[in-house]
Amino acid sequence: MGMKELAVWIVRLSVACALRVSLKPARAPNHNKRICSTWGNSHFKTFDGDVYQFTSTCDYNFASDCHNSLPKFSVHIQRADTEGKLLIESVVITIKDYVIFLTKDTAVVNGEINCADYKAIVPLSYPDSSAIFSVTLSFNLEILLKAKKCPFNMIYEESRSPCLDTCSNQDASKLCEEHAMGGCFCPPGMVLDDLSNTGCIPATECKCSLHDTQFNLGEIVKQECEECLCNAGKWMCKNLPCSATCSVEGGIHITTFDGKSYTFHGNCYYILTKIPGVKGFTVLVELIPCGTQQLDACMKTMVLLPDNNRNNALSFKTDGRVFQNNAEIHLPYVTANIKIFKPSSFHIMIQTEAGLQIQLQLVPIMQIYVALDQSNKKKMEGMISNYANSASNIVNATEKCKIEQYAEHWCSKLRVEKGDFSKCHAMVDPQEYYKKCKYSTCISEKSEDCLCATLSSYVRACMAKGITLEGWRKNVCVKYAESCPATQIFSYGIKSCQQTCHSLSMGSQACTMNFKPMDGCSCPEGFYQNDQGSCVPKAKCPCYHKGDRIKPGKSIMIQDERWPNDLKCSTGFQLVTKIEEWKCCLVYTCEPKDVCVLNSVEYQVGVPVPLDKCQTCVCSQEIDPKDKLHIINCVPMICDETCEPKMGTLTLREEKVCRISGGDVASR
Repeated sequence: MGMKELAVWIVRLSVACALRVSLKPARAPNHNKRICSTWGNSHFKTFDGDVYQFTSTCDYNFASDCHNSLPKFSVHIQRADTEGKLLIESVVITIKDYVIFLTKDTAVVNGEINCADYKAIVPLSYPDSSAIFSVTLSFNLEILLKAKKCPFNMIYEESRSPCLDTCSNQDASKLCEEHAMGGCFCPPGMVLDDLSNTGCIPATECKCSLHDTQFNLGEIVKQECEECLCNAGKWMCKNLPCSATCSVEGGIHITTFDGKSYTFHGNCYYILTKIPGVKGFTVLVELIPCGTQQLDACMKTMVLLPDNNRNNALSFKTDGRVFQNNAEIHLPYVTANIKIFKPSSFHIMIQTEAGLQIQLQLVPIMQIYVALDQSNKKKMEGMISNYANSASNIVNATEKCKIEQYAEHWCSKLRVEKGDFSKCHAMVDPQEYYKKCKYSTCISEKSEDCLCATLSSYVRACMAKGITLEGWRKNVCVKYAESCPATQIFSYGIKSCQQTCHSLSMGSQACTMNFKPMDGCSCPEGFYQNDQGSCVPKAKCPCYHKGDRIKPGKSIMIQDERWPNDLKCSTGFQLVTKIEEWKCCLVYTCEPKDVCVLNSVEYQVGVPVPLDKCQTCVCSQEIDPKDKLHIINCVPMICDETCEPKMGTLTLREEKVCRISGGDVASR
């Protein structure tokens, strides 16, 4: 019998005895005392885990029920010598009234012939009123070793751990509790490339995977507060300096800078966080009861005091309006020490010179996220400073939820294994957000707003980890994505600061803030929001200069403009200011003069340039195509250099000689 016809069968017998117990046809994670097996060239493993080799061509009782005079089940096996190996030739299984006879290509059940499926594991379970027995047969594919070779560069081995080491799990075989079996395996020292599907490779050549994206060996990925290097299929990470974040979500859920969470129901202005001193700041929030339910609360106003100056108070309202000392200001708003932008209709971003960054969410309800460098950790005061959650601050909702079914149905979507949020489960545990969601949804009169606010909070936490969740608003919280102003569109990953006609007039200072992408409504690419809130092409934007609004296409004279102090041009170049067509702000550029430059000295066209003693050089009319400066042209001349003693005068430079009075020539 050739190798094509060889059959190596592995018989695993799983026995469970119990009253009224159902046995599923699946292997338990730990097989001790539940599995016995035989495979390959007369290898055996007993129920208690002993492994040995027994050679025989007899028909022997592999396993049977010994509790009754008439066994309820038995397994008999007979091996035959096949090219020097004792391999299973036939198996007879008796389970009560069923007799199953198996050979390498035939299965006979109670006299009826069936074609054996050598590609599958065949579970056979026959329950009894007092006991249940399960027999599982696994047919190894060595019979196809010649006709159907192992895939890739794998090799056949008779006894190896069935848990393959892969690039994703390089220690699988070390932790495996399955019994050894024959099959296709990677050669020693190699692992299966389950990422690129290229077969067996050395572990040192494995790629790394993160968020369903593959990275090559040596690639570096920066995430929130850490930097990771791909090394042999594993991430080697180190911590990075980063900012700490605190928040007020749903008007009641407060998270401190050190990650502590508590629930607070307020009715006043509260100092959220503060760094004292003239170079510090104060952030206040107005928390008030909302609706008619007892514990329903919301945030109505946020106030920022830059430099702790009460005469420069910036107030932010729930409708997105911003006031400076009771005077409404339009965004973007940029000064020497503060920048305020509205990247989308859902969010406002604030950045101060002191390193404070605030993300103020407006839709569906006002929520605030405050980020600050950890170097300020011990300087902070307020509700979200370290360990602010004293017992007196914690309030538990004890009333029965009147919309329990509604809250559970929608909030539980956060935890669905293959749902809209599952992509982020490994990075951000949804359980805490699920609890907040049910709490807020139950106690609020505006249950949908609170539900969607919590879901968006989870999405934001995922974004901070580098995971963008798109499409989740197709099944829940749809109305917010479909209620954009007429000329705006909804997006899940807005990265630009703010596309307005005002921002065009601000030039390069319009966007110097780094923040994670966010969702909301904004103008399409290439369009800008005008004073009326409509998105228009750049050509239809007015210009703004020193407080004046200039209609599109109108020209003005700009006099006595001072150039920025930090703009300096190299020698041969001059600083030029102009307004380009259909743009609003001044553009400063360094443009070449009509000169030649040598050793940081400018030379006018036609003027001699002292480049070389043995050449006559002049600044020419020719222009260098690279820097647009004029080119210096030179021609050889009689040198007036002095030769060595006893030698005559050095002539043309090309000769490179000095003439001796005797007429001899010496190389110079």
